[in-house]
Amino acid sequence: MDKQPTPLGPSELPRPQPLGPDLGPTKDAPQQPHLEPIEQPVRASVRPAARPSRSNKRTWDRYDAIGAAIVLFLVVLWVLHFLLPAPPPTNIP
Repeated sequence: MDKQPTPLGPSELPRPQPLGPDLGPTKDAPQQPHLEPIEQPVRASVRPAARPSRSNKRTWDRYDAIGAAIVLFLVVLWVLHFLLPAPPPTNIP
C-alpha cells in the first residue's frame, strides 16, 4: 500500500519569493528592533472604587437606534394583535 504524504509543518513550508526579477530569495526575516516595555503609571490610591466606572460604556450609534425601532415596532404590533377585537365572521349562512 502506498504511503500518504505527511502534511508540511510551518517550518517546512517554502519561503515566499520577493517580487522583482533582480532580487534573490530571502533566507532570514529582518530583525525587529528591541522595544522596551512601558511601565504602568502608579496610582495614588490602591483602594478600588465603590462602584464600577461607567466611562467605558459604549454610546449608541445609528444601528442601535434602528434595531431598537424595529424591536419597538414588533412589540407594538404584537400587543395590538392581542388587544384589538377580531372582525365578525363573514361566512354565516
